[in-house]
Amino acid sequence: MIKTKTIKLSDIVIDAGTQQREKISDEIVAEYAEAMRCGTKFPAITVFYNSVEYYLADGFHRYFAHKHADIESIEADIHEG
Repeated sequence: MIKTKTIKLSDIVIDAGTQQREKISDEIVAEYAEAMRCGTKFPAITVFYNSVEYYLADGFHRYFAHKHADIESIEADIHEG
């Protein structure tokens, strides 16, 4: 079952080898961050939760854009496992 909720960026593990892209584009992060500051709503990121930690699976650019925009939490689709 997938549930969607807002979680803190600080609660998300991003260095577990789940990043599919070769690198994060600083230009895209800055563009997304500016759009977020202007009120644009982005799709939820995808995380997996193992009862202890949230592991980011999809949405790395959105995650970093939130950090860049000094937004401390993010909407996430949470999968168990």
